[in-house]
Amino acid sequence: MRVSVALVKCLVNLNLRKKVETIVLLDYGSISIGFNQIKLPRIGWIKTYEILPDNVTPKSVTINRKADRWFISFKIDAETQITEKSVDVVGVDLGIKSLATLSTGQVFPGAKSYRKLEAKLSRLQYLNRNKVKFSNNWKKAQLKIARVHSQIANIRKDTLHKLTTTAG
Repeated sequence: MRVSVALVKCLVNLNLRKKVETIVLLDYGSISIGFNQIKLPRIGWIKTYEILPDNVTPKSVTINRKADRWFISFKIDAETQITEKSVDVVGVDLGIKSLATLSTGQVFPGAKSYRKLEAKLSRLQYLNRNKVKFSNNWKKAQLKIARVHSQIANIRKDTLHKLTTTAG
């Protein structure tokens, strides 16, 4: 789930480096969850964009940064849910024209995420070629490139998630 910009300000106040990609906080009884906020030790209350589950005590909290966006995830104890299967066994044929074809006849087209964003990515990389390394303009251009790469990755993840949740 995505976290508000307040988290970035809190992390800067902790005197952490700008290159921090992941922070893991283990629960010592000091992590609590509100309606749409979570309280972390040394950081305080952080507002989230999603509504958090009620009556849950997290075991650990992980804060990630991907392409200048901050995400928070937490580990909880939960009982496994058993779902009923519509079909016992399904054969999957991975192909070139389509992502997958099931033995039931259902076809999943590929997302072609890289081809969709290839021109934009190429343009950004072309514009970044002559910038002085580690200058502010170079960093801004690298951030734009990272955002496009994360967009490609998110499209691929979404396609695979849709395939695995609707198959069978």
